[in-house]
Amino acid sequence: DGGGGMRWESTRKKRVVLRVGYVGSEYRGLQKQRDLSADSTIESVLESAIFKAGGILESNYGKLQKVGWERSSRTDKGVHSLATMISLKMEIPDRAWEKDPDGIALANFINSNLPDNIKVFSILPAQRSFDVRRECLYREYFYLLPAEIIGIKSSCSSGEVEEHLIEFNNILKGFEVNF
Repeated sequence: DGGGGMRWESTRKKRVVLRVGYVGSEYRGLQKQRDLSADSTIESVLESAIFKAGGILESNYGKLQKVGWERSSRTDKGVHSLATMISLKMEIPDRAWEKDPDGIALANFINSNLPDNIKVFSILPAQRSFDVRRECLYREYFYLLPAEIIGIKSSCSSGEVEEHLIEFNNILKGFEVNF
């Protein structure tokens, strides 16, 4: 983007939680990495958009630990997410949630500085002690793979498809973890 996004005036710093979704095809994963270019991870692009929107001071920009940045989970290269939670101490405007309890307006300021494949759905205030990793109740993963990988071809009968699915599900059961 050409830097034409919206920006707010900060009045204070507050711990917030962002609900973020993204299509990770063009990225090298979620987590910011020192040796990668600024636009190669979701966190790098998101941090830049929050900075442009007024949510991170210039003195803290590029130093995620200074704003207490935490994530609910990580994703690898090319992986998508519907609801990754990011927590940080963000610079916020006066009366940020007045008439906007879900923080949609704040999210739209950040979204105006983001590419189309990353979106902030909401920004909510959080307690200072909130821990986005530990407060998570569950994580759910869906893996999509081509049917041919498990032996299903277009020429298979419905009985053969069923057999392949049962065999594959039995293999997957060996990897189940119960907490």
